Amino acid sequence: DAVFGCCGLSWPHPRDRIEQYLDGRASNSLVLVRYGPYSLIHYEYVYNSADPAQAKIVWARDLGREARRELYPAFPGREVWRLDIGTLPGGFTLTPCATGAALGLSEPCGP
Repeated sequence: DAVFGCCGLSWPHPRDRIEQYLDGRASNSLVLVRYGPYSLIHYEYVYNSADPAQAKIVWARDLGREARRELYPAFPGREVWRLDIGTLPGGFTLTPCATGAALGLSEPCGP
């Protein structure tokens, strides 16, 4: 189930709201971003600090199952989240993935 979502355009950037929520959590996060047909080109979500391995939150485009299997070991011990952007006009949903995904034991973030 989605933790939260939003519809409509707003400023500050919706990514700021998501980052604030994840910053408040005890563990570090890996956010897999999927862009939908209603994504706005002016709202980019995937960018990171100069040292992502040390960052509280790492943002990555979800490029499919094989790419995720390579990505999870690079950021061990993180909560894994799926962020769907633009599945509805101006909307997003943030959904937690099973923790086994970080170990490559399951594929909870979809195909």
